[in-house]
Amino acid sequence: MTIVALPKDGSRHERKAVLEEVHDATELASLPVLAAPGRRFTVFRLSAADAARLDAFREEMFTGPQNSGNRGSLALGADKACRLGEPSTKPVTMTGYLRTSETRDYVPVLRDFDLTEAVRAIDPKVDLAAAIPPCNAAPPLTAPPAAP
Repeated sequence: MTIVALPKDGSRHERKAVLEEVHDATELASLPVLAAPGRRFTVFRLSAADAARLDAFREEMFTGPQNSGNRGSLALGADKACRLGEPSTKPVTMTGYLRTSETRDYVPVLRDFDLTEAVRAIDPKVDLAAAIPPCNAAPPLTAPPAAP
């Protein structure tokens, strides 16, 4: 996850954090229930240390009269992905929720987003089956340079 601050002076500041998968039953029980055949949920959150670090960054960049007018954005991305089954012609849909200290509950930010259509809109030549390998052989989509 990346949080970007765009101060009114024209500079750009960003902080990154790696989300960790949630396995806690109490946390998972607070999710909205959208049961559907073939639908699978995976939940991620910030570690306590990253949450504190990003809170401090947010305070520094957006709090106080000297920071009024600063803008910000939040971006979530995947550096690696894999697929559980064989590719099909059916849409690959994703739904996403976000919970913050301000919202306190999960809020939908993305509902039934069709990954297949989004990829085709960017580059019709991309083959999702080739771009997203089976999970048992999932290399990162962006790999760091190999060590000598």
